[in-house]
Amino acid sequence: MSEGWIKLHRNLLDNALMTRPRYLAVFMYILLSVNYKEANIILNDSPFTIHAGSGIFSQLKMSRQLRMPRRTLARALKYLESAHVIKIKATNKFTLIRATNWQSYQETDTDTAQQTRIKRAPNAQQTRTNKNDKNEKNKKNPQRDTKIFLDMVRWVSGMEGKIVHPKKYVEKIFATYPEKLIARCMQQSNCTSLMMFSRNMRQLEKAEATRTKK
Repeated sequence: MSEGWIKLHRNLLDNALMTRPRYLAVFMYILLSVNYKEANIILNDSPFTIHAGSGIFSQLKMSRQLRMPRRTLARALKYLESAHVIKIKATNKFTLIRATNWQSYQETDTDTAQQTRIKRAPNAQQTRTNKNDKNEKNKKNPQRDTKIFLDMVRWVSGMEGKIVHPKKYVEKIFATYPEKLIARCMQQSNCTSLMMFSRNMRQLEKAEATRTKK
């Protein structure tokens, strides 16, 4: 696989990976090797779906191509998973690796084409589009607490395996969950990662729905 390209954000320079060249090489290898779109294959005589941002790897092949001892490769993979940069599902025949937050920092061609069309649209149409978008955001977040929103942006920005566009990421969160639940979730002591935040939000939302029914 030597065609195409991937996107890297400059905030990678601030990531701890920059102090571990070999770990960074493993991460780059994974990003360059995972599927850029969903693919259906036959694996062990059974249908198998590989999602975008995921790929099937051989640690032996990775070790050879990276010219890296197997033990060093294993430590690098363990670190990347503990930092929530990747997810690993290993079997005795292959290793399935998923780059977390793939969709957040790798836009699809459709997104790019849509942005291009918007840029080429007449000014009047752009104005109407911007106003509609603004009105829609106001409906979803009628009285947003700026402090909570900015605190959330800073918190997401400080996570390992950083989100490239933290503000857009937080916009989606505020459009999905009630603000009061977001504030409560961020105050929980075990909310130390994006994965834990998502789990806690689901639990709070479920508890809130149960309380409302009573």
